[in-house]
Amino acid sequence: IVVLPYGIHAVLVVFSVRTSFPQEEQAALRSLQTLFASKIVDYMIVVFTGGDELEENDETLEDYLGRECPEPLKDILSLCANRLVLFDNKTKDERKKAGQVQHLLSLVNNVIAQNGGQPYTDEIFTEVKQGAMKPQGSQGLKV
Repeated sequence: IVVLPYGIHAVLVVFSVRTSFPQEEQAALRSLQTLFASKIVDYMIVVFTGGDELEENDETLEDYLGRECPEPLKDILSLCANRLVLFDNKTKDERKKAGQVQHLLSLVNNVIAQNGGQPYTDEIFTEVKQGAMKPQGSQGLKV
């Protein structure tokens, strides 16, 4: 894995509300955490698509998550401080589109601020990788 030289300020993890949370997505999240260790959640924002379909069914994202949210996704949302945004796929309403983009950009700015303006860099990745390779009895990171 190569992290950009100037680092990563935010990691967007995208899910659709139109499908259940398949095993492939669960495996991808586990792989992301294993590869980058727990530090990556400090930079993570969860993006859901298909908001217009929820709206057509008179549902909110909170309704969907309360009904459909599997434990691995709940865990990720909790670890990333519930940084999430919902996008519509079909809306023609430019104000609504702009509002959704603005919400995402606001979350990115929050991530940057919460990490002291420091991006996830090769140095962090190397530290995390070295910590993950420490023997179990040490203070290595749990992945």
